[in-house]
Parts: sequence; C-alpha cells; structure tokens
Amino acid sequence: MKLIHRARDCFRALLGTALLLTVLTGCALQTKQDVETVSTVGGHGANPAVARPTVTDPRSLGRDDAPIVIIEYSDYQCPYCGQFHANVLPRLQSEYIDTGKVRLIFRDLPLAMHRESVPAAIAAHCAAEQGKFWAMNGALFANQRELGAELYERLAQTLNLDTGNFSTCVQSPLTGKRVQMGVQEAGRYGLNSTPSFILGRSDKGRVEIHRTARGYVDFETFAREIDSLLATTPASGESLSPVQK
Repeated sequence: MKLIHRARDCFRALLGTALLLTVLTGCALQTKQDVETVSTVGGHGANPAVARPTVTDPRSLGRDDAPIVIIEYSDYQCPYCGQFHANVLPRLQSEYIDTGKVRLIFRDLPLAMHRESVPAAIAAHCAAEQGKFWAMNGALFANQRELGAELYERLAQTLNLDTGNFSTCVQSPLTGKRVQMGVQEAGRYGLNSTPSFILGRSDKGRVEIHRTARGYVDFETFAREIDSLLATTPASGESLSPVQK
C-alpha cells in the first residue's frame, strides 16, 4: 500500500528541519532506568512544570479522573518501547490502571533514525479514528520487525476497520500533523529519546509533573514511584498546593 509511504513523505516535508533541531538521536540505549526528580522540564527553572493532556483521549487507558497520570512518549520502531509494552504495561494496567489509580496517555515521538516510525504512528492514529487505537497499538509493537505498508493494510483488515476510511485518513496531511504534535510536545518538556515518561498528579485537567524518565523503566520502579506519589496525593475533594500556570 503506497498510501502510507506518501503520507510518510508528506509528514517529513511538514516536519523538515524540526526533527534536526530537536536532535532526535534514537532510542534510549541504556536498559537501566533513568528516573530523575524535576521541578520543571525544559523550562529553565522558571515555573512548576504542568502538562495539559486532553480530557477525553482515545489514546489513553484508565479513568479520566484517576489521581495519577503517566504520559508515555514512544516510537513504534524502538525496541525498548516494545519491551515496555510487552513486559511493563500489562502489569501497570492490572495493578494501577484498571483499579482507577493511574491514567496512561500515549504520545508519538518518532525518531529520525527509524524509517517506519512515522507511518506506523499514522496507522495508529487512523485506527483511533475508528475506535481501535489500542488494538492497533498492541499489534504494531508485537510486530516491530514487520513494520511496513503491507502490515498496516493487513492489520486494518484484521481489526475490521473501514479500509476506505483508513486509506483516506492515511493520505490526509492532517494525520501527519497530529503525529508532529507529539514531537513538538515532547520537545517542550525536553524529551528527545524513547521511551520517555512523565509521571505526575492530575489536577483539574492538568498534570503536575513529579518525575520524568528517559529510557526503559521496569515495573518495580514505576510501582515505587506511583505508590510514593499516591501516599502524598490529597483525597478526592481536597485541593492540591497551587500550581502556577
């Protein structure tokens, strides 16, 4: 299916030098987690860092009002992102997301070194338009070695997507722009490798950033950080400390 390839070329034209300027050099090469405490991310120490996720997002897992939020910045061709989705996310989902404690939000951060990262992200966005984002997401990570136009077309059929609408979405420049928005958002928070994560408290549609991680993080580290944050998170109805906008 040549449509994906044309969409990729369109996206690269839109992104242009932005990818070079943000220096997206590749996956996090270390397997050891790198979790650091932050008061700001990419803000030069000015105001407390606040992320503003969409309240209702088809690329999120968990309750919209969960007290803790994890924002994942990922690349479908990054092997460490694949490891996170295979080994860590299932435990996070069963122990924290499905129990209402954590909401996970997926964001695109396709790296320039990965030829199929943009087309795969476009395919996932087009599946999301038909309510099948997480099914497509899981299939893409499970088939990282087969990423390509033939796989995207086959998955669209396997997931019973409307293939005509899927193809139209893939060709649309707007889809490439949506992928680019993830790159720009990651750049605002100083994140340029995958996987990267923001962990924080949910506060009236915002995320008060508590920690960031650049690189693969195991479940035990996530659990420790989440439990620590839950222990200091006000109960429902109580207010958090003021956060500057």
